[in-house]
Amino acid sequence: MQRAIVSSTDYPPGSIEVLASPTRVHVSVSDRELARADHAARERAANALVAIVEQSIATNAQLATVEEIQVVIVHPEEAHGLLGSTHTEDVMDFKRGPDKQFYRDVL
Repeated sequence: MQRAIVSSTDYPPGSIEVLASPTRVHVSVSDRELARADHAARERAANALVAIVEQSIATNAQLATVEEIQVVIVHPEEAHGLLGSTHTEDVMDFKRGPDKQFYRDVL
């Protein structure tokens, strides 16, 4: 799934982390520009990532029970050219609907 995301986007391999369980997929994107973008741009990026994950779920029987996809936008901090601490800029949860598609879970 991580390779599918990297090959379908402009994110370098080291900036994407995917963790999956039988019920949940967690995608973390470490991207300074995306983290600094407005919420609408981050949401568009998250929707694009969810579409890629949905394709992977559709072709992998082990992921058929996934009910939630979480996309986390991480803002890496850099000091003197070295990667320092990071912080979470945004977290977006998507739940599987009755039509088996994933939709943003907005409280």
